[in-house]
Amino acid sequence: MTEVAPQPTGARRQGHYGTLALEENVNKQHASPESIIKALNQLSQTIEAMAIVVNRLKRSVEHDSNQAAVAAAEADQHCDRKLH
Repeated sequence: MTEVAPQPTGARRQGHYGTLALEENVNKQHASPESIIKALNQLSQTIEAMAIVVNRLKRSVEHDSNQAAVAAAEADQHCDRKLH
């Protein structure tokens, strides 16, 4: 199975700061609508980046699963040939 290196550090960092910015703006008594919108846009970009990472991981897992299925089928065929 192929090991996938944890690559979402940038997305994780961006999400962390986007969430902090949103919390700071919402917690301020006089938060401007523009700053809240900016924080929400950052959060939206973070979610999109995380979706890309999740889709890459999903494809990687599917690929590994397919490789395992092919290897198992080949092993079964090899065993069948040995038995007959």
